[in-house]
Amino acid sequence: MKAAAIRTVSAICIILGIFSIVIQGASLIRRSFVFYDAICHGIWAGALYIIAGSLGITAARQRTRSLLIATLVVSVLSIAASIVAAVLSGFPALVEYFTFCNRSERRCHPTILLVLQWALMAVSILAFICVITLAALTSKAVCNKRKNMDKDSNTVPYVDIATVTQTIEVSPKKEEIIEKKPKRIAEILAQKSSLCANQRGAPNVYLLPAKEIVSNDDFRWFNIGRPDAVSPSEDHRDHKVIILMGATGCGKSTLIDGMINYILGVRWKDPFRFKCVRDEMSIITNHARTNTVTAYTLRHQDGMTVPFSITIIDTPGYGDTKGVKRDKQITRNIQQFLTQHKTRVDQIHAACFVAASGDSRLTATQRYAIDSIYSIFGKDIKENIRLLVTFADNSQPAVVEACAAANFPVTFPSAGITYSKFNSSVLYADNTQPEDEDFSFDERFWDMCQENYYKFFTMLGGMNGRGRKSAPEVFQSRQLLEHSLEDMKRELADCLVNIENMEMFRRQMREYGHKMDQFNDQVQISLMRSRAAEELQ
Repeated sequence: MKAAAIRTVSAICIILGIFSIVIQGASLIRRSFVFYDAICHGIWAGALYIIAGSLGITAARQRTRSLLIATLVVSVLSIAASIVAAVLSGFPALVEYFTFCNRSERRCHPTILLVLQWALMAVSILAFICVITLAALTSKAVCNKRKNMDKDSNTVPYVDIATVTQTIEVSPKKEEIIEKKPKRIAEILAQKSSLCANQRGAPNVYLLPAKEIVSNDDFRWFNIGRPDAVSPSEDHRDHKVIILMGATGCGKSTLIDGMINYILGVRWKDPFRFKCVRDEMSIITNHARTNTVTAYTLRHQDGMTVPFSITIIDTPGYGDTKGVKRDKQITRNIQQFLTQHKTRVDQIHAACFVAASGDSRLTATQRYAIDSIYSIFGKDIKENIRLLVTFADNSQPAVVEACAAANFPVTFPSAGITYSKFNSSVLYADNTQPEDEDFSFDERFWDMCQENYYKFFTMLGGMNGRGRKSAPEVFQSRQLLEHSLEDMKRELADCLVNIENMEMFRRQMREYGHKMDQFNDQVQISLMRSRAAEELQ
């Protein structure tokens, strides 16, 4: 069934029904004593159009046979009503036109009633075409529904998460149905994933299968779960892109693992959990877990908890032991990641600043991370900046007040800072419950975390993306400013050297100035004596 076509035609029927009622109402106000206006054909015909359109939209959404048949019946009644309305409005309009206008020697100016009758006739004709189309679409849908029911009398097909068609077979000898329960997407991926080293237990931790499409010293990009996944710019489904930025140790990588487990629909009782963050280098370097700008793309599949594809960009933590130069290099790497061809990102839906719940005051590193968001995306990203609080509980996070004191960007001053709370402490916790315990605190905490993830992704689904076009401009402007700043530093250093030389000369003049005066006096005396001696001779 072409649900989109039925919805479109039904919406047009509703609009035409409203027009028909309004025009007929205006005619009644102008001249209600005429027979063809007094029967209110435009009103009841318009009501039928609206009913047919409403049933059509509902049938397109629920796709039940009873609703389709009801839509077909009302559509047939609407066809008859449109014919009656067109005749009752068009015939008197034609009579009035030929009687008073065509026979008149003067130029005829149409009256308001004549215009209303012509308008009602036009609406009725359009409604006639529309309801015929709706009746044809619904009748075809009813026939297809009937064929599918006949076909399913012996086998009932269904499609599982991996898009593999299986059947529920009916034994010809025994009237017993052998049911095959479809597997969840999380269970399918658990079978395809590899067990992480030293992560066996309750639950087991699996590393999600991923295809690395970009890999170098500064950038990495993984397609999680499906090797045929495409980049956000090539995905025709709604695709959300978020970037996480923050100081070292704020929990970005663990937060990403928690998001992926939620998206895949992992439950507390499941004997498995997933990891998607690739942090092999952290063991060798003993520094921040993430040393490169890494993107993880998870293309939408049936069974996921979110109705869109998503790309999560993980960034290295600011404030590493390598100092300020490393922080500047991180910002440059993020800018290059967003602008180069292989890793181009057309839109950013959420620029997330990640901070721990207990931070009662923002450090200079955290302030620099917030400023870096503006330096990368410009001021246009203000409405898409979000605060993600990690290691949070039910209380008000202290870091929210700290961010407010640091003038963290807000969409509306009266609304305050928009933030989301997360706690991944039970993500890989033991989910085995002793028999003598009826209540599991960890399970309750898991449910709270799932609710927080639901709120965040619901909010993300309603956010509009900010175009990437401004990122290259901001990047180029920043480079020009940095070059100008370097030139100014060199010129300032030269000026300081000159000032120091002048100060040294001034000190020398102050120290040896009186000696120079004495020397000048002695020279003058010597000159006077020599001149006097010459005159005596």
